[in-house]
This record gives sequence, C-alpha cells and structure tokens, in this order.
Amino acid sequence: MSRKALQILSVIAALIASTFSSIPATAAACSSGGTGTAGDPYVICSTTDFNEISGHPAWHFKLGANLDFTGYNPPSTNLNGELDGNGKTISNFSRTITDAYGGLFHYINYGAYVHDLKLENVKLEVVGGSYAAPLAGILWGRAERIQVSGTINSDANYSTGLVGITWGDATLKDSISTVVINRTTNTYTYIFGLSALLWGGDPQQGGDGIPQVSNSLYMAPGNHWALPKYVPWYDPNQGGMPPYTSCDVVTGVYALVDDDDQTDSGCGVRSHFDALGMATSQTAGFTTFSTDVWNFGDPKTLPFLKQFPQAPSTPRGLSVVNNDGTLLGQVVPGFDGGGPLTGYDVEVRQVGGTWHTYTGQFLEPTRFSAYSLTSGAYYEVRVRAVNAYGVSDWISNAQPVMAGDNSNELQTGNGSILSVVTGLLTDPQLSNIATLPNGLKAVAFTDAWANGTSILGVKVFNSAGRIFYQGNIGVFTSSDSEKITNGDGRLSVAVSPKGVVAVAYVVKTTAGNNVTTSVKVREFTYRSGSDLSVLDVENALPARTIDKTSSVCNQDANCGFNNLQIASDVAGNFTVVATYPAGTARNLVACSQLRFGNWITASLEAQAAVDSISLIAGKAGVIVGWVNRSATSDAKFSLLKKSGTSTWTPSVAIDSQAGTVNGKWVRRSAGNASFVWAVNGLTSDAIKVLDFDLAKLKSPKPAVVITSPTGIVRSLSASSSQQGELSLAWDEKARASDEHTIKTLTVSNANVVGAIATLGSFTGADAKDLLNISSVSGTPVTTWVRDLADDSQVYVAAANSSGIGVRLLPGISSTLMNPRFDFLPTGDLMYIALGNSDSKKFIELNKILLGKAPEIAAAPVLEGESKVGKVISLRTGNWISYAPILKTTIQWWRCPANFAGQLDQSYGCVPIPGGTKQTYKAAKADKGKILGVTLDATNLFGKTSRSISLNASIG
Repeated sequence: MSRKALQILSVIAALIASTFSSIPATAAACSSGGTGTAGDPYVICSTTDFNEISGHPAWHFKLGANLDFTGYNPPSTNLNGELDGNGKTISNFSRTITDAYGGLFHYINYGAYVHDLKLENVKLEVVGGSYAAPLAGILWGRAERIQVSGTINSDANYSTGLVGITWGDATLKDSISTVVINRTTNTYTYIFGLSALLWGGDPQQGGDGIPQVSNSLYMAPGNHWALPKYVPWYDPNQGGMPPYTSCDVVTGVYALVDDDDQTDSGCGVRSHFDALGMATSQTAGFTTFSTDVWNFGDPKTLPFLKQFPQAPSTPRGLSVVNNDGTLLGQVVPGFDGGGPLTGYDVEVRQVGGTWHTYTGQFLEPTRFSAYSLTSGAYYEVRVRAVNAYGVSDWISNAQPVMAGDNSNELQTGNGSILSVVTGLLTDPQLSNIATLPNGLKAVAFTDAWANGTSILGVKVFNSAGRIFYQGNIGVFTSSDSEKITNGDGRLSVAVSPKGVVAVAYVVKTTAGNNVTTSVKVREFTYRSGSDLSVLDVENALPARTIDKTSSVCNQDANCGFNNLQIASDVAGNFTVVATYPAGTARNLVACSQLRFGNWITASLEAQAAVDSISLIAGKAGVIVGWVNRSATSDAKFSLLKKSGTSTWTPSVAIDSQAGTVNGKWVRRSAGNASFVWAVNGLTSDAIKVLDFDLAKLKSPKPAVVITSPTGIVRSLSASSSQQGELSLAWDEKARASDEHTIKTLTVSNANVVGAIATLGSFTGADAKDLLNISSVSGTPVTTWVRDLADDSQVYVAAANSSGIGVRLLPGISSTLMNPRFDFLPTGDLMYIALGNSDSKKFIELNKILLGKAPEIAAAPVLEGESKVGKVISLRTGNWISYAPILKTTIQWWRCPANFAGQLDQSYGCVPIPGGTKQTYKAAKADKGKILGVTLDATNLFGKTSRSISLNASIG
C-alpha cells in the first residue's frame, strides 16, 4: 500500500471515531414496556427487553438506552416489524456463525424497518456460514441510517460489513460500515463492504421487486467494493415476477477501492470515488448524499450524521384518488428527524390556481381526506411533514385528480412515462408500442437538436413507467442531403420472438427538385442493464424519386413512402410494407427478410390509390391487407406464406363496393384473425367482418355484416380481447349535417353481436385516424379527439357498473397538435399527446386506469389429497387490475368439520399461522377439519377477496 494511501487511512480512522460519537446519549432514564404498536412501541432498556423481539417479531420496538452485549448472545430471529434505534448504540455484539444468513437478525422481512441504529465493535467469526453480516443475513425490508464498526474473520463466501443479501423490494440508505473483513483462507471470494448480493425479484406489498441502495459508505481497508453488480434474479416458486434491470438501483454508494472497472457504464451500479485523496471527485460524489441526514464539512473529509432531533425529511410517497366525491390521500413517512411527527400540512388547489391550506381530518396517521371541493374540477394536492423542530419539503401528487362524483371516472396514471422536447421538428413522431419477450415495452420517436439535426430515439420501459433504456439509434444531418422524414405513419416498431427489435423509418434526400425517399430498418437487441446492440441498417425498400414541384408531391408534403408498418413472424423474420404516391396512385410495396441483412421486395398493388393498410403475422406467414380506391373500392389481401421468399400470393379481393371502404386486420387468438371494414355506400353504410385461419391462411366462411349504421361511418377502429371478442368503435356522421357520434360495439368470438353504445356526440371535424379502441379484459376502452382544428379535446370512454363512462382527459395542452393513441399489449391504455409548449413541441405518453378494484381471471381451484401429510395446492388465474396492485396475500384457514359459510372466525374458522403460500401440507391438527384458502388483492381503488374450501375434511 502506498504512503499516500496509509495517510488517507489514518485520516479515515480519526473521522470514523468522530462519526460514531456524533449522536449524544440521552441522559433521561429509560422505562421499558409498551404494547408494540406503531403509536406505542415496546421500549427496550436492557438485554432482557431485547429478548422480546424473538417472541414478538412483528411488534414495533424502540431502543431507550445504549446496550452492551458483552457476554450476551441475543436469540437468532427474523424481524417482521420495526426496530427504531433512536440514535442509540448496541456495542460488543459477537457471534460465531456456522450456517447461512447469520447476524443480529436472520431476515429483515418485507415491510420490516430498522433505522437510526449504531452497532459498535461487532465481532463475527464465520466458520462455513455464508451471507454473514452484522445486521442481517437477508434484507427484504428497509434499513436506514445504520452505522456499523467492528471485525469479521471469515472462511466462507459472501461475508459483508452490513447485510448479506439486499433482495427484492429492499431499501438500504444513509448508512456507513467500517467493519474490517479478514479472510482466514484464500479459497473463498465474494467479500463486499455493504452487501454481498444485490438481487431483484419477488415484488411484495406494492413494490416493483427492484432493490434500492443509496447514500451509503464502506470505509474500511481491504480493497473491497461496497456492492456487487445488480442481478435481476427471482424465485418463481415464491410467486415472483422477472424484475427488470434499472439504472437507479444504486446511487451515491462509495468505497475505498481505487478501481475504474468498478463503475458499471450506463447504470452506475458500482459507483465509487477513485481515492480519498482526490478531493474533487469526493466532493462531486458526496453531493448525491441526502442533505437532511448528512453534515458536509471540509470536502476532503467524510460526511457525518447530523445531530438529532431535526426537521423531518420529505415523505417518500403520495397517492391521491377520488372516492365517490371525496379525495383520499396517503403518504409514506420519511425520516422523522429523530423527533416524533406532530402531523402533516395539506394544501390543495385547482390546476393552475392558488394553493389553499386544507384543514380536513386525517383518518389515520398517514391518510387524509379532502371534501367540499368543486365537482368535476381537477385538483393538485401537496403534503409536508411537521415535527417540533421544523417542516419538510412539499411532495405533490403526480397527476391531477378530479373531485366530485366519480362513478364513471377513469383515473390517470402516475406521471409521464415518456416526455421529450422535440425542438424544431414540424411533425414529431411516435411509433407504436412493442413488447419484448421479457415484458418490457419499446417505443421509437423522432427528436431534433438546436442546430436542426434530427435523431431517431428509442425508449425501453415497463408498464409502470420505469425507464430502463433511452438513447439514440440514428442521427441525421440538418441539411436536405439527408434527414428523417416526419409525419404520421412513417415510424413503426416490431419485436421478434427472440427479442430482436426492428425500427422502420423513412429517410429523405433532396437534390434540386428531386426528392428521394427510402425506407430503412434498424435492427438491435436490448439486454437488461446494457446499451442497445445494433445488428444492421438496411434499405428495406428501393428508394423512390419524385419531382417536388409536381402536383402529387405538393411542395414536399407527400414526396415518398408513408403508411409504414413492420411485423415479425414466429421464425423471427421481419416484413415491412408501405405506400408510395406516384401520379394519382399510391402504390403498395412490401419486402421480407430471408436472413439477416437480406431483403426481398415485391410490388403488391400498382394500379390505383392505396390506403387502410394493415399487417399481421401468423404461424405460417404474413398477411397484408389494404384498400384499393377508385370508382369502386376493393378491400384486398396478399400472403407471404413463408417469410424469406419472394413468393407473395396474388392479391385476393375481400369485398368490392361502390363508394369507399376502410378496414383493418385484427388478431383474435393465436390461430385466428379477422378483417373488419366499413363500407360507405351511396345511400347506406355497413360494417363487416371476415374471419381468417392463420394456420391454413384461408377464410373458413364468408364475410358477415355486423351492423348497418344509419349515418356515414367516417372512421373505424377495431381490436380484440384475450377471449377473442372484437371491440369496434366508429365515428358516425349524420347524412344531412355535421353531427357526429362515437359508437362502440362488442362482438363475441362466435360473431354474436352485442348492443351498440353511444359514447359521445359533437359537431365539427371528423375523428378520422384519431379514433382508437382496445379491449381490456373484455371491457372496450375508446379514445378520440373532438374538433381537432379548434381546441383538440381528447376523450376516453369505458364501460363500468354504471354504464359507459366518458371523460375528457386532463392535462392536455389546448394547442395540442397531431394526437395519436396506442395501447400496451397488456391492456393498460396509453394516450399519446403531441403538442406545443411555447415555441417547442413535446411528446408525452401517459397511462389511464379504470378506477375499480382488482378482478381475478379464473376461479381458484384446490388440488391434492385430503389427508394428513399430503400437500394441497392452490391454482388460480392471474389478477386483472387497471391500477397497479399494491398488495396480494394468501391465507389458509382451518374450519370445523360441519363448516358451511365464510372463511372467517365468525364461522369457527381460524387462520393457520404461516399458511401464506400456494401450497400447504396438511398437519395432524387439521385431521377432521375443513381446509380453505382466501386470496386478496388490493389496488388504489379497493380490495377484492376470493375464497375456496375443500369439499371433504382431512382424513
């Protein structure tokens, strides 16, 4: 070790001693006892009192005095409740660890909370025991403001200076470890300062299954990193879901290690400063620390915990919902400053108005209500915490919430998922949303820099709005020599079954009056935690050139490819289609990919104007549908029976009508699709459907008329639910006026037609190309824009228990331009707004939530033999929820042999301790009893329970 490093370590030693003496001991006498509730925690004054934790692991405990563990071996237990260290010290804790997950606690479970605790002079001897750590073997809950010093002598893997594994929804923040870790053998590795493993998975109690570590230090010699690289591991046996790599797993975590390889590019998962002697990097690093917890002195020194008590920190979360006219809010408490919170300040205001203090009643310590507000108005709410020493900063709700009757309310989600200032672009673009095999979503967009250079960007995110990747995949010059073409229909995304993402776009070049456009495809792969890996860029369609002074080109307006779409078949081959204006016709062209980088082109329609194109991939190939417009309009399709060949079947006419036709292909199941179209006749209109077998690539029966509207069908949208139902929506214009109505209709998978519902009416511009519909678990959800040229009001409608609810979406600019809509494949409705903000454009993608409690997709089923010693399994479908599910629980019950009723204690049933998993092994105590199980799911709008019991008693 260098002389400079030794000098640095000597400074650290002095600083450590100062750090651990920064919180003075309380002189008041300690009085033990309490009921163990949050409002009356059990106060620990002695080692005898500390034993109460093993007997009541779910209680709330608080240290009332410093404890010396010399000669005392505390019981090995889990913590399910709270341990408030109260700034006190537990000193001289020592233990020999021979098995896994050893420390002061085995597990700090989901929902458990340890904070403001000092562990001084810890001594651990690890003999074959893995994941040994002073505080706990596994951290699933929260550990905040923990200081640890001492020594570990270890002959095993995964020994660490604070917690063994940081897992799932765990939070570790504002903590320091100076524990010296000595290896007693060179055989074992994986020694880290703060945590030996950083695992994501198994989200619980509303979490996302992604751990968070922040504002923490490992300050001990030994060349150990503070943390390992984050791993998105999960256990499917525990009911977990695959977590996603996140770039904000770790922020502001530092160690002494001088190793550039410790920094993980893109996510900073192994963030550190290079060496303590480099004051500049230290200062920059420490600015990421929480200023309400740490004192910053000389920038060359370590930060110290502030002296408590002090003003509280900002609450960690705020949610506000409309509950039958009353706004209900809830906050998640932050650090109380070391002194008890005396309450919260609540202020409300109408959007854009003045804040007013609200003096309503808190229903519980962290829940409040606000009433007597203007019905139908949207409100913002902000909250701050208060104690005797000051107030915190404000926290506001992410989205305005409507007050008043909300029986038909559609709730907006939590903030903007995608927000991009697009600078100089005339027509900013946003592609469709595509789903990757790991459940993430990909969306492409165009943007511009101040110098006019245009870019093509991609964002990868999940349905909760967490961004996992964002970056550019194409840059184009500011001159006409090469620039990305803007406008609706010229940007499309598809994903292959193996996760290859393809973005199709149009590039334009100009030479004199000649405008040349070409369709390009950029293929890439996204791996969790990494950058995009670009595979290739290819010209998918031949370049086309047109004179921009011609009437067809209309001075740059329609000079090239548009109506662009791309799709992947089951083999991973991509197909792209587009139309091109030539003379008075818009020709339809298509290409497919035989193998990577090899595109084969075909012209499918070259004789007349072409529009209403749609593309759908089946097991045996790809279908392209379109409408050929002339005096008689023809709806047609063509097949590519095996991607990678140039053999497109000749076009086949689906329907031929005098007047106009517009339609769309819709996948109804893995093996079936339908073409849905509207015929605008001279005196009457009709909406029709033709079913199609995707395996055999043929129609099993003729087309049928779904409905015959009395007015003119100006636009038509269609989608399918998971059950194969068709959801239709259309803008129907009166034949003798400009009166419009938006209507919807559901058609079963047997093409049995339901009742038509009217969603809204208006006078003015058509809703053509702005109407969109999706079916969320059988509930049609429709969006449309009214009077686009005037005030651009965006509406959303969905069915609920009270009928059809229609709402004007809040928060959309009155100068909105070119709105577009899309739906996540999981069913969550997204609206996409493209509009003006001063002189710039913006793109915003938000989520709409249907305001109701979760539903279960299938009735629960119990499987297994009703005998002692046999395992009984619970099988159930997934929960369906339009809002994020905050909590799910399973509880097994033991009921009398003559049980007939509900699974609760009023019918003689008792909950089985520990019976909270999908399987349960019948015990001797169950003999002669009836077993049952209850499933609960809770979201912002309520809780739903489903129960089932065995038909026979346990034998």
